[in-house]
Amino acid sequence: MPVSRKRRPRGSGKVRQLPSGRWQAKVLNSDGIYHSAPVTFDTRYDAEAWLGARNREVAAGTFTPPSVKPAAAVAGASTDGTTLRDYSARWLDSRPLKPRTVVEYRGMLDRHILPDLGDAPIRAIGPDTIRTWHATICPDAPSTRAKAYSLLKTILATATDDDLIDRNPCRIKGAGTAKRQTHTEILAPEQVAVLADAMPEHLRAAIVLGTWTSLRLGEVLGIRRRDIDLDAGTVTVRQTAVVLPGGPQIGTPKSDAGRRVVYLPPHAAPVLSHHLDVFTGAAGDALLFPARRSVGVPMSPSTFYKRYYVARAAIGRPDLRFHDLRHSGATWTAQAGATLGELMARLGHTSPSVAMRYQHAASERDQRLAEALSGLAGGGVSPLRAAGKKNQLAAQCQK
Repeated sequence: MPVSRKRRPRGSGKVRQLPSGRWQAKVLNSDGIYHSAPVTFDTRYDAEAWLGARNREVAAGTFTPPSVKPAAAVAGASTDGTTLRDYSARWLDSRPLKPRTVVEYRGMLDRHILPDLGDAPIRAIGPDTIRTWHATICPDAPSTRAKAYSLLKTILATATDDDLIDRNPCRIKGAGTAKRQTHTEILAPEQVAVLADAMPEHLRAAIVLGTWTSLRLGEVLGIRRRDIDLDAGTVTVRQTAVVLPGGPQIGTPKSDAGRRVVYLPPHAAPVLSHHLDVFTGAAGDALLFPARRSVGVPMSPSTFYKRYYVARAAIGRPDLRFHDLRHSGATWTAQAGATLGELMARLGHTSPSVAMRYQHAASERDQRLAEALSGLAGGGVSPLRAAGKKNQLAAQCQK
């Protein structure tokens, strides 16, 4: 005998605690539609009491959907007609964001979000509105479209927590990510040396740092003399160069993981030593790559790239991004035997999924792995790792 689904009782509902700590109640009408209480509650008991009273009204046929919640019932809300433009401005002002992030978010809002949605009341923005907007913005720039969608979704998630809307209308699966359009080709160590030689002498150390310590360009341009300890063989990342409307400035890393000590491979130390002797001021806070006309100001990335683009073209790699140097160095680190945790620490990452993007395998290494697999299957070839050593990949897969 088939088992029938248990029917939801008339007038049932649900209660949940919001991130703010307050409680929200929703009653399910006899027509199968949820209606939120016009206010939130201090305790679960109060929310359930409201729900119980509405249940009795539903059962008696006297239930009337709550009117639009008064603004006074929601802390920080002005009116129910609050536009996305007004709310996003308050959202930006209230977030503990880095100055550079604020600039990026404001630009994203002004260029891609507010022109179409800014004057609409938040309550009037539904899933259909989001789908129409998403289908029309940045058709040739999927990465920018994904970033704009993610920012809008985050802002509206906060609006949901503030009880301005009942549910986030951003529900397009996968819209917050974009498939990478370019393929990163890992360099060979000798290619890095040729690239460095093609740079002006005062910038060769930047190629070494970007590759062999896997620093980001902003981190490279923010390095000072005191951050280099050749005796210990370390580079300390304490700050980063950021570009703001007033020009390049020194800022702090985005996360605590970004503040780190990275060991410099011994073969790369002579390049840093030469740079310190010839191109760096004697003071501990002297920048390794300063702006030419401003004391204490880091070199602008645009100034660096003018030289870098010429050098990469000279070696026949006009497609090579500076970030590809970081990819290459991180891949070599993984192939040298670094665990995932060690790689995360060296790169300054907090997320394993991000660090794993850099664990590329060179085609030669992949071929050797394939041959080792056949050897294991036939019993005639030894595995690449000694049997007594811990197989890091297997350990990661078991987690």
